[in-house]
Amino acid sequence: MAEYAAHTPAARIQCIRYSSYIESQCSIAGTMAVAPKRIAITSLEVTWKQCPQGQEGQGGNKMLVPAETYNRQNMIVYPPPPSIVVGVGGIGTWVAILLAMSGCSKISIMDDDSIEQSNLARLPFAWNVVGQKKTGALTEFITNIRPDLELQTYGRANDVTLLLVEGDILFDCTDNQDVQVMLSEWCHKRGKQYIRVGYDSFHITVTSTPSGWSSDGSREGYSVTPSWVVPALIAACDGLVKATVNRELETSRDVRKNVKEE
Repeated sequence: MAEYAAHTPAARIQCIRYSSYIESQCSIAGTMAVAPKRIAITSLEVTWKQCPQGQEGQGGNKMLVPAETYNRQNMIVYPPPPSIVVGVGGIGTWVAILLAMSGCSKISIMDDDSIEQSNLARLPFAWNVVGQKKTGALTEFITNIRPDLELQTYGRANDVTLLLVEGDILFDCTDNQDVQVMLSEWCHKRGKQYIRVGYDSFHITVTSTPSGWSSDGSREGYSVTPSWVVPALIAACDGLVKATVNRELETSRDVRKNVKEE
């Protein structure tokens, strides 16, 4: 924990920073007072926004991301709507992080797997998360960079857990065709946008349909063991493009090959 001193004409504010929240204590003539919406911490100015009721942190105040964070982004694209990410492995983790960084206000993540050592070649987590649930490690990471985001975690996606999630877009980052078909049908019945994001070695796929059978009779899906963070991240980026600025985008390509603009 780090302490910072801020000054206003009326009072001295001691701000104690926690991992996700900031609790502001104001002592004025021996009484407690509410911190101002804008305070100066040394030379850095921090803007406070009103915390939604029921989401207050450890002192009633939660430090939200300054509104001007997205000024330049909003010139070209607005934040994604509330979203659901099923499967938070090498691709789903990046999809959730990109959603958070793009200003999505609510994300539901679904996965019941734990992190293995080999996963860390594709995930931006510290070494000590090995053995933890993927949803737990991802929640901590996102909360640190976007403390105002509403994040909900669930285990495996099934008929029960899907009743609990909220979101307008579902990102399917699973590698199981049966699950993909189930999620696609669930979205279709409820009028939600379904986006499947996947990769297989150097090949990435972003589409509105579950995997199926290829022209040579082989089944599509995750089949090649070798993997690299770069194709996974590119696929996640294409998924966000499809969700925000080009709903008709369909990607199926080898990232090693040049992409010619049509």
